[in-house]
Amino acid sequence: MFGIAFTSKQKAFLDGAGSIFSLTGSPLSSFSYGDQSTDTKALQSDWDAVGSDIQNAMSYMSEEIENKYTEKDAAR
Repeated sequence: MFGIAFTSKQKAFLDGAGSIFSLTGSPLSSFSYGDQSTDTKALQSDWDAVGSDIQNAMSYMSEEIENKYTEKDAAR
């Protein structure tokens, strides 16, 4: 790099210091880019997980509300 020789410790320090500016958290060389089909499948999987989480949350809240009113009616 610019005709300067670095020791392994210096190189490690510079790599670490340079990672501060990394927005991806990992070197760009480690990324692999898929085709549109791979992206579509990944997005579908992500949205399936989101939908499942929302469904679970709604079921939980429905049970909580039902239990609240059942306890309230039992107290009368």
